[in-house]
Amino acid sequence: MAEKNVIQAVKKALERAKKRNFRETVDVSINLKDVDLSVPKNRIQEDVILPHGRGRNVKICVIGGGELALKAKGIADRIITPEELAKLADDKKTAKKIASEFDYFIAEAPLMPTIGKRLGIVLAPRGKMPKPIPPGADPRPMIENL
Repeated sequence: MAEKNVIQAVKKALERAKKRNFRETVDVSINLKDVDLSVPKNRIQEDVILPHGRGRNVKICVIGGGELALKAKGIADRIITPEELAKLADDKKTAKKIASEFDYFIAEAPLMPTIGKRLGIVLAPRGKMPKPIPPGADPRPMIENL
């Protein structure tokens, strides 16, 4: 019963409030006790799916060729083939531009070692290392969840 009263009170307060001209944001800080985050196995990197999205479109880049590139063609914002990946390794300025432009990267699992060697120096500090996708898997569900 008390929960319904709280919900009604919040709804009433929202109805009475004047319109604000800004987007509301939420910051979450979590303090962990007795956890040494300098140890790599204790580090936490988790994605949270928000119920109403992020409020803006997410730009996704798929790194892969063949079947993955064909499946991702209509749903990804950019597709980088293995040949382009080799060129990006030599052109750091373009690699940094791509890393800044896209929010998420998805890559074929067999390409992950190559990506680590060639683009890891650009993507890793930004926390944008690609999420691996198994060969032959459909990228649509993974892209839609990002």
